[in-house]
Amino acid sequence: MKKTLTAVSALAVTAACLSSPAVQARAFAPYVDMTLWPTPQIDKIGVNQGIQQFTLAFVVAQNGCNPSWGGVLPIPGASSDQQSSAISAGIANFRAKGGEVMVSFGGANGTPLQHACTSNASLQAAYQTVLDTYKLNRIDFDIEGNAQAETADNNRNFEVVAALQKYYKAKGKTLHVSLTLPAMPFGLTQDGQNVLNSALSNGVALDTVNIMAMDYGQHTADMGAAAKQAAQALYGQLDAAYKAHGQTLTDAQLWQKVGVTPMIGLNDTQPETFTVANANNLYGMANSNNFGVL
Repeated sequence: MKKTLTAVSALAVTAACLSSPAVQARAFAPYVDMTLWPTPQIDKIGVNQGIQQFTLAFVVAQNGCNPSWGGVLPIPGASSDQQSSAISAGIANFRAKGGEVMVSFGGANGTPLQHACTSNASLQAAYQTVLDTYKLNRIDFDIEGNAQAETADNNRNFEVVAALQKYYKAKGKTLHVSLTLPAMPFGLTQDGQNVLNSALSNGVALDTVNIMAMDYGQHTADMGAAAKQAAQALYGQLDAAYKAHGQTLTDAQLWQKVGVTPMIGLNDTQPETFTVANANNLYGMANSNNFGVL
């Protein structure tokens, strides 16, 4: 993601009611940079802000085909490493309080694992290491910048993800997968649509396609309205993509696959600013249409 979001925000308070243990298909799941110091205490943030799910970011390659937080913190870390231990303990404590996490692979910086791992076997092993370390059943792929155009990397990635989903299904479990992709007010860019089509062509079952409603690179006076416009456009793009792959989804199913992540406050493409009023505006649409994730 172009800038990592933290969970302590007005949006967290505004939108937290989207998340409910009884409604697993809907979630408010803000991104948290796990390389920050001191290590974010997601269990305490979750309780204080009423958040029940976090997206932990970002896992990329380190020293070849090895998973790490941000290219600086190996996964799994040594038991003596304070930050690695704090991350594991925070996840365990958060789950004990009824929360859940998903891990996001990729982001704007570092080397994606699908590029560093040049075989399906090595890439699957790297992902399995992360899945096992944190006992995950939800993962996200934030694919942006040059990584979107790496067709061979993305095809390898989704071949492996589809294989992992089959592996989990054979064990009676579900591996939930989402995509996080850049967007404009008109929805996914062509590169983003290509990534989506690669996932579907390789048989990946997607929970959501989450658009980054931020950094449009143009003067956008109303970021809430722009986010809503992008979400509506994504709905149509998802409909077309699934139909092109032989699947016709209902209105409700399509909205469940819509995810939107704004950048809270002043964006790094100025003067774009996502305000509390924008949050309320976007939340209204998300709630009435039953978005899959914010």
